[in-house]
Amino acid sequence: MKSHIIKRIGVLFIVMIICAACFTGCKNYDDRLERVLATKIIRFGVDADNAPISYLESNDESDSDGGDFCGLAVDIGNELAARLGAAAEFSAVEPGGAVEAIEADQIDCYLFLPVENRKDLADFTHSPAGFKQRQVVVVSAGDWIERLVDLQKSTIVAIADTPAERALNVAEVFRELTQIMLCEDYDEAMVFFEAGTARGFLVDELFFRSKNIGEMGKYRILEPPLGDKDYIFAYGLRQDAICERIASMFGLMEDDGTLDALTQKWIYGDGDDGEIIYPGPPPVSGGDVSTADAGPIDDEIE
Repeated sequence: MKSHIIKRIGVLFIVMIICAACFTGCKNYDDRLERVLATKIIRFGVDADNAPISYLESNDESDSDGGDFCGLAVDIGNELAARLGAAAEFSAVEPGGAVEAIEADQIDCYLFLPVENRKDLADFTHSPAGFKQRQVVVVSAGDWIERLVDLQKSTIVAIADTPAERALNVAEVFRELTQIMLCEDYDEAMVFFEAGTARGFLVDELFFRSKNIGEMGKYRILEPPLGDKDYIFAYGLRQDAICERIASMFGLMEDDGTLDALTQKWIYGDGDDGEIIYPGPPPVSGGDVSTADAGPIDDEIE
């Protein structure tokens, strides 16, 4: 009898340990918002080389820290932090390391993570950022070109080691039927484009718009894009509380005009034509985002 009681106590003790562990684990999944509100600090991860979304700008050539974070995502992060009654801290995290940084508890939220496939969303909770990372071909407004297929045998300029160049790996037919000229930076590419040496400029749409605020009337963007990804805000798996709070505040920023003002500042400017894609769907955990496939571009050319 005594042995039986001891065994029952032992089993009960083990069950209690397992329950405590499960509770602790579940608590870790949903305590980010509580911690942000308690510490009054929210930690954002951003891409340090994705202008005008987020980038590092050095104030001094000898700046050993690399400079200050700038861009649309940074301004949005600061505004969200202010509305939470917190201060924003930014860390440079490459998009490919976003999930690892979130799981390691290095950041609370990744701002403007580009995603293309549903499988990219399985490891975190997310909400829409309302913008797209599109790799488009820009032509002169006076050029008769209307479709990508019309660019066959034409020279296209692009910046090396950018999402625009990587989009060519998907649109293989487009690459084979055009002459691709890779340049080291934007200024060099624009020299060839403006001189007519290159008939089109394959470039990130938001980046090109930010470089030509007030002058977009000189250019036309051909559809469809060669690369099309959705920007999202990414959080830890099952971090629904902080996800829903930020998504709600982001929606309020749209309603009160704050988001539009920041978009005008960084991308479109007063008087520029440009469709602003605002968030619509609710935040989701491991759900879908609407994306366009670059595949049809090859089909059109064929």
